[in-house]
Amino acid sequence: MSGSNTGVNITTLARLQPIDSLLEEQIAELAAQTRELALPAGKSLFREGDQDNDLIYLIEGEVEVRPATG
Repeated sequence: MSGSNTGVNITTLARLQPIDSLLEEQIAELAAQTRELALPAGKSLFREGDQDNDLIYLIEGEVEVRPATG
């Protein structure tokens, strides 16, 4: 994945489920291991068949999901 990569906003992270059930210290620790990524319109986040252990939250914008062609 490529795009604008910035540090995560702890306040935003704390509003997400199930993260909102963690203690403040746990959220801060998670934030230190988390990244916020801004992608331009039309950029692929992942493709069919990709394997990843990341958890992805959409904070702002839209995502289009479509099957691979080929």
